[in-house]
Amino acid sequence: MKISEVELWTGMDRTNIRYYEKEGLISPIRGDNGYRDFSDEDVERLLRIRLLRSLHVPVEKIRTLFEGRDSLDRILEEQLTILEEQNEEVNYAKELCSKMLKENSSLLNLDVRKYLNQLEHKSKELNTNYFSVKRDRLPQVYRPLRRAIARLIDIQIYSVILDSILIMGFQAVTSRFNFLQNFAVSLLVVLMMILIEPFFLSRFAVTPGKAIFGMRITSTDGEHLSYRDAMRRTFEVVRYGLGFQIPLYNYYRLYVSYKALNEEETLPWDYDIAYTMKRETIYRRALFIVFEAAVITAAVFLVQVEKLPPNRGALTIAEFVENYDHYKDIMDIDEDYELNRYGEWISTRDEKDVVLELSYYEKPAFRFNLKDQIIKSVSFEVNADGKKMPLSSNRLEIMLTTLALAGAQKEVSLFDDVLDEMISDFYLHNWNFSSFSNSLYGVDYEAEVDYTGYEEMSGVLIPLDEAVKHRYSLSFSADVD
Repeated sequence: MKISEVELWTGMDRTNIRYYEKEGLISPIRGDNGYRDFSDEDVERLLRIRLLRSLHVPVEKIRTLFEGRDSLDRILEEQLTILEEQNEEVNYAKELCSKMLKENSSLLNLDVRKYLNQLEHKSKELNTNYFSVKRDRLPQVYRPLRRAIARLIDIQIYSVILDSILIMGFQAVTSRFNFLQNFAVSLLVVLMMILIEPFFLSRFAVTPGKAIFGMRITSTDGEHLSYRDAMRRTFEVVRYGLGFQIPLYNYYRLYVSYKALNEEETLPWDYDIAYTMKRETIYRRALFIVFEAAVITAAVFLVQVEKLPPNRGALTIAEFVENYDHYKDIMDIDEDYELNRYGEWISTRDEKDVVLELSYYEKPAFRFNLKDQIIKSVSFEVNADGKKMPLSSNRLEIMLTTLALAGAQKEVSLFDDVLDEMISDFYLHNWNFSSFSNSLYGVDYEAEVDYTGYEEMSGVLIPLDEAVKHRYSLSFSADVD
């Protein structure tokens, strides 16, 4: 008989059943698959246990009864004495003990179902849980906030590890991930948890988050969980507690768990385990603060690493393109062109798309000055003659070209923010349509701009109606020292 069937037959939940198994009052058979098979004798024993525990007969007394070291009459007489001076619920328990004594029953021929029905009726009448056996459980931690924080700490650790791999191993710009990318990352974090957490539980009986708060998870006999049991528990946490991190559904699952813990109900994945927690101390609070400070420091470190381009030092054209695309991702620039590995522009626009051009914009062709395949300078020119329409600036190409070269320089350290410096200089001097020259970490860059028949307005050149000629030219170069 499965445990779910035993729950229905006995009216107990599985946490009670596991507890009585741990206490040696029942002994279900373990199948090859690890699941328990309960016999009819186990069910009858549980019904007797439930009745006696409803009358507050101690578990140790019940054990002596099952082992034949004591009689039902003597135990009931002792219980009558214990219950003499207590309230209405106890008086009813006394009354039931007296009825059972008058019937002169033994443990085997006791009409257990009759008395359980009477107890259930009285519980509803008095609106009491005095006769409940739910107090007989394996130790559990009913602290939803503390458990949630411990879980969050573990997730933070997995997230930092995964971000480190993505940023340092694959040069991914995680701060610019879209919804689907972030969801994919959350699934990877869950996968890491399913693989790593069972190792901690089976080896140390804790996870890092649980260790900070003095929490400990063991089997019913106080031993470490097997890796298989620990993985089963972690998977159920992910499935029923976190809802596989599926948006909205995960919040519902968290609410269900929170509500259950508030009502001191054992969560499904904790039925077969003992969950304990040491007393809260200032030391543990300080440890939590130190850990969070370390997480914040790691996050700041990764943000700085993310800003560094994938290639440092001398650059080939292909490496320049990788750096250019990296800063393009960081700045979250989406356009219909991309550079190939030779530094040539390729249109990514769908030929079927209809695009309405509100201003003239020319994608400049890069010229590379090379020495032994290494870039010494990058330049381009833009010329527009007779365009009587608004002209857009090429500031993005200027900024990204300079950043791709400057970010690669060896003097750029982890804490030098090349991007912020470039953006600040660009907008501070309003270099949209004006000539300028400057230097950034050993990269000298300059632009010569000339136009007639236009007026600059909000970063765009607007043609003047009264102008006879409309001409614009830009010459830009960035040289590596």
